[in-house]
Amino acid sequence: MSQAMSDREKGVERGQRLLDKHYIRPVPLSPEVFLDSSSSLYRLLEDFESTALNAGDVGEREDTEEAAKLGEAVRKQMLRLYGTFLSEDGKKVDYQAMKGSAEFEAYAEKTKELQRTHIVDSSREVKLAFFINIYNALVIHGNVIRGSPRNDWQRYKFFNGVKYIIGGYEYSLQDIENGVLRANRKGVGMLWPPFSKNDPRLKRVMQQLKVAAESFLSGPDGCTVDVDKHTVHLSRILKWYRVDFGKDDQETAQWVYDNMAESETKQQLGDLINSKNFKVAYMKYDWSVNAK
Repeated sequence: MSQAMSDREKGVERGQRLLDKHYIRPVPLSPEVFLDSSSSLYRLLEDFESTALNAGDVGEREDTEEAAKLGEAVRKQMLRLYGTFLSEDGKKVDYQAMKGSAEFEAYAEKTKELQRTHIVDSSREVKLAFFINIYNALVIHGNVIRGSPRNDWQRYKFFNGVKYIIGGYEYSLQDIENGVLRANRKGVGMLWPPFSKNDPRLKRVMQQLKVAAESFLSGPDGCTVDVDKHTVHLSRILKWYRVDFGKDDQETAQWVYDNMAESETKQQLGDLINSKNFKVAYMKYDWSVNAK
């Protein structure tokens, strides 16, 4: 009897290891604990039906790269791929030629490793860098496979439908942007946050995770200042997601100042804020893509 119990305990331990390494997933989704119960069901990860761009057989690799290294490897591989098919003037990318290339096939195969990567125990900084790298790569991957969205409805489908399997769970562009990088806030046109309170993915990221904004805010697409007209021009993204930055234009401008890199623009913005005599205008958002 004791031997039988020992074998059963070993079986549960092995099941937990398979769960931890993302070889299997509970059905339906539940906390990642392997239960010794006849009513508990588990399925191999590759047997789940998925439209994720990296779905498919991962193979029998026992180990995968740690999240930080894998995210950086995916980013570098995509940058090389992007550069190969970038036009000489640097303005257009031949996504069709990219799609049929051996380099893209190798990249797509690399992304399958994301299925079993471990992000849970990574630091805030590692998670932030990882998801930003993956988000940018996924946008390009989506343009190659799905084509570039041309109108609001296509953009909605693109950002909600283009996804990767990461650590055993699906993450769409919408999930990454609003669920992870914006700490599970509602996106534009959304009635609720991407992750419900009990969603297993929510436990896999830190609530305080925010998009690193310094380089964006310091560029012409983020913030410019017209000193003569006492006007601060801000990205329309800051208006769409104002709840993240302040209750009004003045608080938003202060948030931008607090998160900008030191520059002449930051000094000008600070002077206007201190004068309390300025207005905020929001730039028109450029939805165009650089596909040939």
